[in-house]
Amino acid sequence: MGDNQRFAVDLEELKRAETGVRDAVGELREIVPWDVGAPDGKGVRGYVDNNAAAAGNEKLETALRTFGEKWEWGVKYLVEDGLETADALAETNENYREAERQAGGFLERLEHFVTGDPVKSYDQARQDGPTAVAAPRNAETLARAGERLGEMTGGQ
Repeated sequence: MGDNQRFAVDLEELKRAETGVRDAVGELREIVPWDVGAPDGKGVRGYVDNNAAAAGNEKLETALRTFGEKWEWGVKYLVEDGLETADALAETNENYREAERQAGGFLERLEHFVTGDPVKSYDQARQDGPTAVAAPRNAETLARAGERLGEMTGGQ
């Protein structure tokens, strides 16, 4: 990455990806009217076995039955892996949101430490609201602290 590029995660895009995977798994489940074992993706073999004779050709019927037999496991794994992927995307999204929430709390505490009323605890200051007396006097100190924080975090 160049100097002007930064690592970023689009949380809405993560949510869209999770939704897309869940929708794809849902479509896999709709392709075949699942019988017993539907939550695991099974049912392809039974569906093909029940309908292969309608192909009207013995070789095609055999090929369809072989396909159903082999893809029963394939669809099962696609459904399972798809759901695991969607769950992982949801967890990643939540972890990033939590990290952003915690980072915001850190910056608020830093601001209180630099510009807040030294007599009040952070929680008291949050409850009372910002103090107009301390902030102007320490604005330059806060700016320097922000610059130092940027240096410590690599400018991010």
